[in-house]
Amino acid sequence: MKKIVFDKSVIFERSTNRIRTRFIAYVALITSVITFLSGVCVFMYMKSPKFENQLLGQVIKHLRPIINYEIKNRIEERN
Repeated sequence: MKKIVFDKSVIFERSTNRIRTRFIAYVALITSVITFLSGVCVFMYMKSPKFENQLLGQVIKHLRPIINYEIKNRIEERN
């Protein structure tokens, strides 16, 4: 078998397909990292007391008219 020896002075150029593929891979990696970090931030926020207080405030805001109506009905029933 013949050995093929490459001349060191020959400079190999990257093809446009290889450059395009590498660019797409980097963009996909960056997108994945951003998505993962966003998920971690949302998870941390949902575990915080601030989120719990906000959620409780919204629930109470929507239940307050119902609670007041029920209290009013119970008082009228007793009288």
